[in-house]
Amino acid sequence: MDRPIISYGLDERELPDAAGSYVSFWIEDLVYAAEFWMVRAARIGLDAFNWALRRPLMILAAGGIGLAGLSAANAALTCRDCNVFLARMEAGRLADAAEQFRHEHGAAPNRIEDLVPRYAHATQSDPWGRSYVFLRGPGGLAVVSAGRDGLLGTQDDIVVVRK
Repeated sequence: MDRPIISYGLDERELPDAAGSYVSFWIEDLVYAAEFWMVRAARIGLDAFNWALRRPLMILAAGGIGLAGLSAANAALTCRDCNVFLARMEAGRLADAAEQFRHEHGAAPNRIEDLVPRYAHATQSDPWGRSYVFLRGPGGLAVVSAGRDGLLGTQDDIVVVRK
């Protein structure tokens, strides 16, 4: 290590040129490596595309399995607990709309239909196909769904109250 630069075959004036050559070789290696990986990625992409073109039935089968999963999820939404959850959410939305109506007009609406279209998009039926019932009095207002049995005043009624 104590040898002078001249013993390596370099003159002191040639040292910056040699360092520049090493840097240019290093940059060239980087460019080559980047080019190699880009070509490799393109090759993998083309191979995947070629595979997909040769196996359309497998892709259709995978899509069919996905659609079957979606229809199973849709069927799960019809379960009893899901219907109760949906009825609570919709009754809460209608109660919030009635509360907003009361704050803006000074009095609660007379009917749920008074909330359409400004406060509620539509007065839809509950998950069992029956209309929501709107009750108001001096203590506040309530939106009620008769529940699964369709009878008001039973244990399965869904009631959302706003005071």
